Amino acid sequence: REMQEGRWQAPPPGGHARNDGVHYNYPPPNSFQRPPPNFSRPPPTNNYQNPPPRRNFGAPSPPPYQQGDIVSGVVTRIETYGAFVALDPPSDGDGNSNHRRYQFKGLVHVSALRPPEEGRVEHPSEIVKVDERVTVLVLEIIPPDGGGGMFKIRLSLAAIDPATDKVR
Repeated sequence: REMQEGRWQAPPPGGHARNDGVHYNYPPPNSFQRPPPNFSRPPPTNNYQNPPPRRNFGAPSPPPYQQGDIVSGVVTRIETYGAFVALDPPSDGDGNSNHRRYQFKGLVHVSALRPPEEGRVEHPSEIVKVDERVTVLVLEIIPPDGGGGMFKIRLSLAAIDPATDKVR
């Protein structure tokens, strides 16, 4: 900015001038062209009114277990309310499994970790550890609600006799 006679003078048209006289930082004058008078903008898109189509993977496949089955599995996670067990897929007589593509997990609630006559369990880590192999009883299979969730599998460790792996 130049000072002349103590007053500020506006930069030259088109921007500030460098030493070589070339203007920069601003577009050249008259470079912006207004749209024609009959120009109409497209209406704004509202993604809430027109959501993209949902991917449909179909209904979840039901677990290959029935109520009352004795299944072995591995403890994968321990929470204050119970332990999650990744169930082994059932095998046919040859030891081959038809459900290797899916791994089903179930929850052993803290109240089903130990028989009631043996006392209360404060935390599931008293009974089981992560990566421990356990044998459990399938108490209930709860189908998914209308929201497209997964099947819930309720399990019990207290109902199985550890010595014989049979129902008490």
